[in-house]
Amino acid sequence: ARQAFRGLVPDAILDRRGKGTLESMFVRGYRQSRPALERLLADGELAGRGIIDAASVRAYLKREREPRDLGYVRILEIAAAEQWLRSFGA
Repeated sequence: ARQAFRGLVPDAILDRRGKGTLESMFVRGYRQSRPALERLLADGELAGRGIIDAASVRAYLKREREPRDLGYVRILEIAAAEQWLRSFGA
């Protein structure tokens, strides 16, 4: 199959031996969105009401290395809750 598509598909794609994962797409989106997430959460309603620890959120978002845990998923869940709360004009 690789040879059949040679010349039609970039060699970098044909020569790869692994597949990307859905999680890698989520991590990339999370990493690109960290500044916006920090603005949303660290000074948001949840932090203002003491429901989340703004300092811990900031510290997690400032980590430069790729997340090796599911903390970034939790951050995204908290962001969804913050957006939901704001939708009521809280």
